[in-house]
Amino acid sequence: MNYAHFKHYLGEVLQVIEQAARAGYRQIVGPLVSRWNPETVFIEAARTGFEATVQAMLEKDQPNLWNVPRHLGESRPGHGALSAAVENGHKGVARIILEASRIGINATGDERTPLHLAVLRKQTAMAELLTNFGGTNVKMRDADGKPPIQLAAKGGDEDIYQLVLSASREGPRLQRGSRGVRSGGVWR
Repeated sequence: MNYAHFKHYLGEVLQVIEQAARAGYRQIVGPLVSRWNPETVFIEAARTGFEATVQAMLEKDQPNLWNVPRHLGESRPGHGALSAAVENGHKGVARIILEASRIGINATGDERTPLHLAVLRKQTAMAELLTNFGGTNVKMRDADGKPPIQLAAKGGDEDIYQLVLSASREGPRLQRGSRGVRSGGVWR
């Protein structure tokens, strides 16, 4: 089976898994997923916006789901599922992943944070979710040395620019579940 056929077949299987999860048959999600690589199913479910599948898989508490590549066939690990959801505008999936509190919101698996991706794609609602969630470093630079505010200014979207500017003025927020920010050996 070539890659195109594999991806098409996986898409059909994901639709069945999503329908089962939405209908409340979450107990069959595990057996359906077990026939596949769980990381592959998770990343594709996030990419396609299948909230019920993502939620059901997270309920299984599989820690390896957090260190998966963003795209099938990509060899380096990253912040895959969150970035895939952000890139494709799936705010519900992004919220589910963020609320699971197991991923670093500032992870840079592809040299860009999820906030960088939201700004580049001019996704105001997604940028708002990420900046309001807490723990987002709005001053973090990408591989080219640009923080999200610079990308927002260059992109010309006034709403996103104002959102990121406001978040950068407020300073760092604590990530949910965090004890605090360590500064000079002191938790504050």
